[in-house]
Amino acid sequence: FNGKTSRNILPDSLKNRLVVTAIEEDHHKRIWFGCQNGYIGFIENNILFPFNPEEGLPAKPITDILFDKTGRLWFSTADEGVYVLDERILYNIDTDDGLPDNYVNTLQADQLKNILDGTDRGIAILNIKKGKKTISSYSSRNGLPDNIVRTIQAGGQFGKYWIGMEDGGLCLFDSRNGGITVPKGVQPWAYGRINDMLCLEKDIWVATEEAGLIHLSM
Repeated sequence: FNGKTSRNILPDSLKNRLVVTAIEEDHHKRIWFGCQNGYIGFIENNILFPFNPEEGLPAKPITDILFDKTGRLWFSTADEGVYVLDERILYNIDTDDGLPDNYVNTLQADQLKNILDGTDRGIAILNIKKGKKTISSYSSRNGLPDNIVRTIQAGGQFGKYWIGMEDGGLCLFDSRNGGITVPKGVQPWAYGRINDMLCLEKDIWVATEEAGLIHLSM
């Protein structure tokens, strides 16, 4: 799109059968996208390339794509957990490894080189080094207002992240120690599911399912 025209990058053989569910840019300015059927591809110089790891791709919807500070590719799925491409090997991280749930809605990188996952059963903090997976999880047992986490956004302070949930509104999560703080004046939450958030220095804009756009001054 150049202000006057737009075009579909996908070839005719794909554009009518791919539902794109996630999109991200990597460190080389390539555009990556994931689809409802598990397909992942990237676009470079207006040419589409499929991502075909030797281990294969999931058969479930791709819910989010993220590149960490070292350039590793992470993507989350609906019902197969999280995948990471580390040293050309695609690893799966799921409930068998300690992930709280295989339905993962969102990914966020923290300043400590970990990946925060918002799942249907709370928050998980992930890392992997030379194939060794480390996972810690936080849920309503740790003070989270709602276990279904829809979005995670940087909170403006080191280690702090705003968590948007299905029914429980929002809270501030400290990835360093697992601390959870619910701001005054936002509970009980009466605006339905949080779909997304824009977190600025002193303001939070919240996209909700039932009440449109909510503005909070913090």
